[in-house]
Amino acid sequence: MTEWLREKALYRARERKVRMNIMVPVSLRDASRQQGINVSKVATEALAELLG
Repeated sequence: MTEWLREKALYRARERKVRMNIMVPVSLRDASRQQGINVSKVATEALAELLG
């Protein structure tokens, strides 16, 4: 059990998330809501791609 807790702690430290505010036009926000697009996920993937 201790090993599992250690692995969980390492995973959580590696995958820690922070809250960031981004500004998008209202029209894009509305369109993304209508289409069920997760803006946070899209922004995260785009940033990861830009950073390599």
